[in-house]
Amino acid sequence: MSYSSIFEEMRRDEVHGASWYFDKALNAAEAALGRISEEQFINELMGIRRGMASLAFVADALHRFGMGAETIRALRMYGEEARHALSRIHREGSVLTISYSSAVSLVFGSSIRYVLESRPGSEAEELVKRFPGIAMVPDSAMAQFAAEVDMIAVGTDGIYMDKALNKVGTLPLALVARHLGKPFIVVGESFKAQPHNADCSGLHEVEFRGIPVKLFDCVPTQLIDLFITDVGEFQPGGAAMNIYEAAMRRVSDYLDSPH
Repeated sequence: MSYSSIFEEMRRDEVHGASWYFDKALNAAEAALGRISEEQFINELMGIRRGMASLAFVADALHRFGMGAETIRALRMYGEEARHALSRIHREGSVLTISYSSAVSLVFGSSIRYVLESRPGSEAEELVKRFPGIAMVPDSAMAQFAAEVDMIAVGTDGIYMDKALNKVGTLPLALVARHLGKPFIVVGESFKAQPHNADCSGLHEVEFRGIPVKLFDCVPTQLIDLFITDVGEFQPGGAAMNIYEAAMRRVSDYLDSPH
């Protein structure tokens, strides 16, 4: 499959999250080796989905370490270890979530009691298929079901210095959590971090009953109580920078390690 066809698949997608885009970006980079320049590849990659921090992370790593087979190998190994590290974290307490996040599933698993239906897209259907014990509830009833759980845990498509990006509906859920005094926790692999503020303009939109709807909410870090990642747990202040640098060190370590 050519890098351009992988890019086109990524542009058309309206369902998957940052982890899927991370893997697809590495597939595209591998397919592009020897065919286009690093600069051209990075420029095209960054134009695919605004706010999708995993794409920016891959672009940063390719620029920092060089776009070559060894860098792509190191990124793949680091990505796999990031997911394994999350699977070793287990939190107790009942949870309400939104959309389908593999990271939230790894950390909380059977502790997830409710998932919002997550329109448009209804990604929650995938979560309840994988975990039949989870009840899917209406988005509009988020306050009712948030009151019944110990905490709110959501995935993320981007951890930035001032905000976290996630499925539309996450911002009102964060506000409900704050109103009810429930911990609001963001869970994600470290390749979703970027060491700068979020640009929330021009986020991807889908048509819902003839009306354009943004797929992502930008949630201010003031509404977030904790970030859980493969490189540790972080309070909101300065979290994105610390997570990002720790992730880049992991990539560098894999570059230095034998095959």
